[in-house]
Amino acid sequence: MKANTSKAKSSKTTKTANGSKATDILLSIGLIVKNEEKYLDRCLSALKPICDAISTEIVIVDTGSTDATVEIAKRYTDKVYFFEWIDDFSAARNYGLERCSGEWFMFIDADEIFDEDVSAFVEFFKSGKYRDYNSACIHLKNYEDDKYQVYNESIPTRLAKHTNKLEFINKIHECFYLGEPECAYDIKVFADHYGYVGSSVNDAKLKRNKELLLKDFEKDPTNAVTISYLHFTAEGFEEKEKYLKMWLNLVEDCMVGSMPEYCYLTCTQFYFKENKYKKAAKYGQLYLSVNGVENELSTISVLIYTADAFYCLKEYEEAKKHLNQYFELYKKYEAGELSYRLKTMLMGIQSYEAEQQKYVLADCYAKTGDYDRAYEVLKTASLKNVLLEACDQCGLVLSDIFIEKSDVDGLIDNFKELVELDLDKATSFIAECYWKLRKEASEEAEGAAQKQEMLGEFLKGASEAEPQSFGGIMCEVLMSEGKAGYDGLVQSFIDMIPSFAQAYSPVIAAGIKTGCSMQKILSTASRGEIAAMCQKLFAGLGKDEYAEIVVPYVNAYGVETLQELFFMIELLEPIRTVGPEIYYSFAMLVANYVTNVYSEEVLNDEDVSILPPNDAFGYYVYKADVAQNAGDKIGFVKALRQALKICPDFKETVVMLTEDLGEEIEG
Repeated sequence: MKANTSKAKSSKTTKTANGSKATDILLSIGLIVKNEEKYLDRCLSALKPICDAISTEIVIVDTGSTDATVEIAKRYTDKVYFFEWIDDFSAARNYGLERCSGEWFMFIDADEIFDEDVSAFVEFFKSGKYRDYNSACIHLKNYEDDKYQVYNESIPTRLAKHTNKLEFINKIHECFYLGEPECAYDIKVFADHYGYVGSSVNDAKLKRNKELLLKDFEKDPTNAVTISYLHFTAEGFEEKEKYLKMWLNLVEDCMVGSMPEYCYLTCTQFYFKENKYKKAAKYGQLYLSVNGVENELSTISVLIYTADAFYCLKEYEEAKKHLNQYFELYKKYEAGELSYRLKTMLMGIQSYEAEQQKYVLADCYAKTGDYDRAYEVLKTASLKNVLLEACDQCGLVLSDIFIEKSDVDGLIDNFKELVELDLDKATSFIAECYWKLRKEASEEAEGAAQKQEMLGEFLKGASEAEPQSFGGIMCEVLMSEGKAGYDGLVQSFIDMIPSFAQAYSPVIAAGIKTGCSMQKILSTASRGEIAAMCQKLFAGLGKDEYAEIVVPYVNAYGVETLQELFFMIELLEPIRTVGPEIYYSFAMLVANYVTNVYSEEVLNDEDVSILPPNDAFGYYVYKADVAQNAGDKIGFVKALRQALKICPDFKETVVMLTEDLGEEIEG
């Protein structure tokens, strides 16, 4: 091992500035770092409340930083050492451990940042509890997304009594070796871990880890720890399963250190994620058959995967049994009553999983006919606390059960939650509730009248709770069905909109499709707002669907105000080149607009150049129309030529208009 240090090894006592001896150090905090300038300052700053409350030293070992890491470290401690990297995390950790003088030792990483509240941590030492244990755990929130909303919670052993036997083992995924049975205390203090946010970071770490593990595997191909880590770093199903089978062979041969609990746990998770539910259920039950795992933290994950496997197999009674066991164990977890013997191999308690499992359990009860139990479970759940991508599936379960129990208020409350979270999810939920209630209300069966009444209450309550969002969402729902007969309902949604600037585009689209009057909200609209809405509609619907609903609307609708006229022009603007007939309609609307907006003094050949191009185009179309009505063929053609100079894409329409005149118009 090659190493050099900038400081001499610390002793348990140091001299203060006035020469007196300081109090013995109770806790040493050790870090190994390399190019950690992104997080290190926040990490060390978050340790200050701990350092202020108890006698603490910070010992940092740098393994080759080329950024500002060392400079940042020296702002917080003079115990900064340098270690030449030898592809061994334990070696680097042990090098730092040897230079620590505290009675206890804690290790963290630079991308782990303690929460502000460290009172439980301080109390562990101040109260003297530390004397009754030889190790302690902290809680890590391991973030998985760059929005820092999704995380799993793990509870690793990070503190230990600093004895001569204490050391780190394993080249990667290093951990304590205490030299005696672990007696750990659960310190309810949390730290945010950002190290695995971003796929590029994960890929680099996995590649590095795999290279180190393969070297160890060559030396000892029967080491279950190495094989287990190789499974997690492997790529693709076949390679991952290859290492699992090696591991299972060790378990079946009763090899010492084969870790059957960990093996069955890993198999359960792996096969479930690969949609091999029978195998997942099999290994989940094998795990649960091992003596001594009933009260383990790891059992929480096994129960979830096993229950979900049975759920996917439609074996709902088995799923219910395992989920109820899970919730019993989860209560113990929240109360801090679980054993942490198997914790280090656990990926963690997901921040959202308990809430999502309520919907799975409720659906199991519903599938087996027990709607009362299903309803009781769901009354304790919240869609706000599940993954966004799971909201649709959870909403399906919820709508089934709440409709069965005639809970309109519950449906409306969940709709409001979804509006705050995501309008697309709210749309899906409203659609599901609406069509289920309509279907049940239309069936000639007992309870149909009640469901019809419930449908009315639901529509009224949801529209009052979120008038603008509900109107837009319902218009999307109605349009998706593609049937007529909703004109009055859509018109009521349009009339709810306080101003055009606040209009929700699906409402406007539905209004166009059903031929509703826009006069009320158009009276509040500016030209810019109208143009922006039409472009938004075109982008949202696509060219074909947009043309399909807009052209009949423009052709059938009479205009009474300039805002309505401008609305028609802007509706046709994105599709004016679709065909000469549509362009002709567009041109005549522009001509009509120009003659209503500008005075006669402006509308002449000399002054028309001061008009915006679109309006000048409309002037010449107007002149062509006047000439045609007067039988002036030459004037008609001349005016069209001028219009064509401004808008060359008008040519196809001009050809159509002049084909009977026997004259070719050049652009």
